Amino acid sequence: MAYVICEPCIGVKDGSCADVCPVDCIHEAGDQWFVDPEVCLDCGACVAACPVGAVFADVDVPAQWTPYIEKNARLANEHEALNPSRGRTPWEPPVRFTRPTSSPKDRRPRRSGPERD
Repeated sequence: MAYVICEPCIGVKDGSCADVCPVDCIHEAGDQWFVDPEVCLDCGACVAACPVGAVFADVDVPAQWTPYIEKNARLANEHEALNPSRGRTPWEPPVRFTRPTSSPKDRRPRRSGPERD
């Protein structure tokens, strides 16, 4: 499922939806914002954040705004042409570093007893 930003966004462009998006899949384009469906996690945070109720799941877009499904797809494709890294999440998983192990002969011998340096 993808989300679609519809007509109520035009002229308002509040940007709250983009602010709450955890993967930065909402982009500004001309008169409105659009959702990049290749990056979207379908978390729905944008739906609740939109102050004008312009964000819908693609299957829930009201009949009068169904042309916005195609408009969002077109905007996403144009964005892909300008930004070929689309489809890759904007964050990278953390690299796991392991502590280097030393061989026993590299270690300093431990002293036994109460002697200290």
